[in-house]
Amino acid sequence: MTGLASLKARARQAAGSPRVVRRLTQGLLVAMGLQAAALVLDTALPPDLSRGAQASPVALDRRGAWLRALPVEDGRWRIRADLARTDDSFVERLIAVEDARFWRHPGVDPFAVVRAAGSAAITGEVSSGASTLTMQTARLLTPRPRTVPAKLVEMIRAVQIEARLSL
Repeated sequence: MTGLASLKARARQAAGSPRVVRRLTQGLLVAMGLQAAALVLDTALPPDLSRGAQASPVALDRRGAWLRALPVEDGRWRIRADLARTDDSFVERLIAVEDARFWRHPGVDPFAVVRAAGSAAITGEVSSGASTLTMQTARLLTPRPRTVPAKLVEMIRAVQIEARLSL
């Protein structure tokens, strides 16, 4: 038997062994359990998207031009953006500057998280952020103090928001 043929034969033997099958089955059951737990928690603790529906009242003249906008209850301005009337190049540039991998992650950019954590570990201070546009949205919907646990909650909320609002 050639080296490659014997290697293939040993791989077939190992793949069929009861120990390998048992470990694969256990791994699959653990993964299914984690997914079920995540689904239950997501259903039980959905993100509060109601603040996103609040917008500053705007007074218009008879031609539809702005006269004045008023802040919402907490003194913040929330001017509704109409994506259909927003210049496509603005949206593209915003994504390029704020979250270049926006279309390729589920709300949390793992590469940015590793980069920011590594930078903080080396310098001993936060010198680079890892927030995606969706994480920024989660922070605006439910403001929290800037702490590591709050950042973890933002990450979870960002994934929930993406799961609910992405096409």
